[in-house]
Amino acid sequence: MLHEPTMGLYLLREYLSENGFKVDVLDGTYQSFDDEEILKKAQNSRAIGFYAVYTNMPKIFKLASLIKQKKADTIIVIGGPNWPAGKEILIAEPAIDMVIKEDAEVSIESILSQLRDKGGLTPEIINGIFFRSGNDIIAPGNTACSVTPTRVISIQFEVPVAKKRVLKLITAKGCPNNCLFCPAPDWKELSKVEDTVKEIETAWCQGIDTFYIADENFCPPGLSDRVTLFCDLLKNSNIITRPINLKLFLEPHTPIPIIKYLSQVAYINAFVGFESFSDKSLAFFGKKNSRRQNLLFWDSAKKIGINILPGIIALHPFSTPEELLDLIHILTKYDALAWRLLIKKIDLYPGTGLLTKMKTEFPNLLKVDFLPFLRPSHWNYAYDQDLRNPVMASIEKAFTNLADDKTIKDVYSLMSDLSFMVMGKNDEMNERYNSIRSNFIIHTRELAIKIIRINKQYPYNNAEKKLEPSIAKYIETVNVIHEDFKNLFMALKEK
Repeated sequence: MLHEPTMGLYLLREYLSENGFKVDVLDGTYQSFDDEEILKKAQNSRAIGFYAVYTNMPKIFKLASLIKQKKADTIIVIGGPNWPAGKEILIAEPAIDMVIKEDAEVSIESILSQLRDKGGLTPEIINGIFFRSGNDIIAPGNTACSVTPTRVISIQFEVPVAKKRVLKLITAKGCPNNCLFCPAPDWKELSKVEDTVKEIETAWCQGIDTFYIADENFCPPGLSDRVTLFCDLLKNSNIITRPINLKLFLEPHTPIPIIKYLSQVAYINAFVGFESFSDKSLAFFGKKNSRRQNLLFWDSAKKIGINILPGIIALHPFSTPEELLDLIHILTKYDALAWRLLIKKIDLYPGTGLLTKMKTEFPNLLKVDFLPFLRPSHWNYAYDQDLRNPVMASIEKAFTNLADDKTIKDVYSLMSDLSFMVMGKNDEMNERYNSIRSNFIIHTRELAIKIIRINKQYPYNNAEKKLEPSIAKYIETVNVIHEDFKNLFMALKEK
């Protein structure tokens, strides 16, 4: 269901296994499971948990209902970043019993302990859990106690397309940024930097050269020394005969000398949360960085040789067509992937500062507060007629449908894996990769601009019909690009 494995599931498995519970993780990142396979694996489980984001919520609702039909006493729990909508999830899908608030270790352990020791659950479990009791929904009291491991957590994954192993690590939990639109808990370091480097060294000796540090921000404000020490230790280790491949999360406030030092010890793919390139939108999100800082960071990183994978909230309710066009030009300038970014938007999390601010400043805007969370394909509710901005709804719908296309998913996956395979090479293969990638970006940019222009010319109900030929042509082009990427992959494999 997700492009990258989520480490939260593996943190939970490790904690619960250490406390005597049998836990299986069914991870659909690199392996597809149909409904029958999932139901078969679920039939002997007393409790089943789902990691939920808004994009997989309809699938989870369907599976939860099917599981309950086969075994009504199964306890179904949801966790993940969208927990503030816990009450709304329970109202929307009767098959779901609980929604976990924030860190789940202690809450899940309480649930499983009651099932094991008492044979059932009582409403006493309320800290950290939205709970269904008869016809009532009990909101959580305090957040459940958080358990902080004291060592780095690492999982090896086989990436089928690239036919290679990747080590994914988590060295800190939570996020230090305190953005208005996100309920992430505070940042906590799990282990010393020395232990992280030792873990990388061990994996390197096993033939792994690609590493993914999944911390929300590898260089929190005021903790640059942590990254400097990481680079020092990596640079002086016994294993580095050439730079490793490293994916990590950074923020635009990361000092330039720090990213320069990182680039000296690894080939870096950095996920960077720019959020927006509009000063007005950045201020509304509660971000302290500016458009100028964002562009300066990206420009500096590009010159240093770091590949930036930007996180941008392109479809928030107050985005204008002009802001979107400006964003598309920025993405084109820096040769960034556009189609996947354009399906990103704010989930209007209940209880967060951003939703409160929206309700206060724009009381007529939100017709149905949680509709996009429960049914993400229906987004046109969010645009008040006074804003004259229904264009965003069609863009979101068009690109969400495209994102579900199997060929486009494969293109993105191939593009990501090939970026590692050609990294550091200055040969014909690298030129072929960049040429195919640029072709994909150019056609995506053209489609995005076409969507914007058609939506400005035609009423919302007519725009979708007018877009059909452009979208069909785009998919035909992507099929050709897909074949080009597959041929390049085979050529690199033979080489």
